[in-house]
Amino acid sequence: MTALRIYGIAVLVFVICIQVSAAPTVIYDSGKTEPITRYLPQRASHSAHMPQPSVVPSQRKVCALPVSTPSMRPGKVATYTRRLPLPRPLFLLGDDALSQSWLQENRLRLKAIGAVGLLVEANDQQAVDRMTALADGVPLTPSSAESFAHNLGLTHYPVLLSSQGWEQ
Repeated sequence: MTALRIYGIAVLVFVICIQVSAAPTVIYDSGKTEPITRYLPQRASHSAHMPQPSVVPSQRKVCALPVSTPSMRPGKVATYTRRLPLPRPLFLLGDDALSQSWLQENRLRLKAIGAVGLLVEANDQQAVDRMTALADGVPLTPSSAESFAHNLGLTHYPVLLSSQGWEQ
């Protein structure tokens, strides 16, 4: 009986000591994430001994180029009403004349609705810089949109995707 008790206590201690961990589940991501450090109290003694970084971060993002989305090309997009699970409007465009004029015409609206963009076709950093300048503050990231194109049946850009569907 004593051996059984010792075994039971050992199992109980083992179960209590096991640390259960799981990745957090993201319920909603607005895309406006901020560091939490500004909300935490600063400890003077700790921060005084912290070495200061000597490297200044680059002003522009480094990305793998060229970026391409083989299943998409510039062209007309028909408006389509369909419920999409997007918490924030997303637009897809390339570095072609149609995308450039579309971005210039829609830039203020894109800013107003808080849209973010994917530059789905760009051959070099000059193309990325050119489109980023045209975006004028609207977030734009070079990235393939092959998964969007495949899952939604999209074949042309520029296109604006929202929770209500897509349009040009």
